[in-house]
Amino acid sequence: MDYSWGMAVKVSAKEITLMEYDYETDQDINVVYRIDPDVELYNIESMEDIAEGDTIEIDYVLDDKDKIAKVITLVVAAGEETDYLPEEDMEY
Repeated sequence: MDYSWGMAVKVSAKEITLMEYDYETDQDINVVYRIDPDVELYNIESMEDIAEGDTIEIDYVLDDKDKIAKVITLVVAAGEETDYLPEEDMEY
C-alpha cells in the first residue's frame, strides 16, 4: 500500500480530491482518489465529516491508473478536541 497526505479540496461518497505537494515539480497539485467500498475511516464517522481544508492522510493502492483509498484519516492537530481523551481514564 502507498501513502499520501494533503488538504481536502473536494469530497463525495465515491471520490476525494486532495491538494498535495509534488516534490518533482515543486508545485501543489490536485490528486483524485476513488473510495474503496470497504474503506477504513479514522477520526471521522463518514466521508460527510470531511470538510474542504481538512488535512487528510490516505493509504491507497493503484488499480490501473486509479488510486483507490483503502484507509482515510482526518489529521487532528495537537490540542484539538477528539472523542477519546486518555486523561479521562487516568486516576488522580
